[in-house]
Amino acid sequence: MTISLHIFDLKGTESDELVLVNSDKGPILVNFWSAKAAPCMMLMPVWLSYAVSTR
Repeated sequence: MTISLHIFDLKGTESDELVLVNSDKGPILVNFWSAKAAPCMMLMPVWLSYAVSTR
């Protein structure tokens, strides 16, 4: 599922395709999160804002 143009919800083997292939375009941040973890959910608006501001 694509959350935004620059933020993706990875599943299994997609990490090779999205992370390794795109790493030459700039820094990659991988956030391991859980929907049950409140701090993870609180950070999502921060990551979305950052992704938009660094386009």
